[in-house]
Amino acid sequence: MKTYTKLYQKIYSQDNLILAFKKARKGKSSKNYVIHFESNLDKNLEVLKN
Repeated sequence: MKTYTKLYQKIYSQDNLILAFKKARKGKSSKNYVIHFESNLDKNLEVLKN
């Protein structure tokens, strides 16, 4: 079995979280909860990281 190192840092990188958010909001960008989350995107992604 192959061992991967520093995988956590790669998954939870800021760029990867932004990409995941953009994929998740697809087709929902007019929903209130998406607009609210996106208005504080950096802060919300930081909360997810911690």
